[in-house]
Amino acid sequence: MLSGWRYRAAGSIVIVEGRQLKVAGYEGMLVAVDRSSDAVVAAAETPEELIRIVRDKQLQNTMIVRVPRVGEPLRVGLG
Repeated sequence: MLSGWRYRAAGSIVIVEGRQLKVAGYEGMLVAVDRSSDAVVAAAETPEELIRIVRDKQLQNTMIVRVPRVGEPLRVGLG
């Protein structure tokens, strides 16, 4: 799911293609990001809560990403 993403401790996630998502303040949370504008459109502590918000708001064209905490080691690959 996070293939191609890198986290920057300055509150952003950088996608390999050079797009940068502003996620400061969402550390440790799951966020739904609009694919067109790269803006965070919803955030939650659990996957179930985020999916409920996305469905309730009928958000379209979004991707879900977990924002790591600052200094949190990242797991890359299959585990």
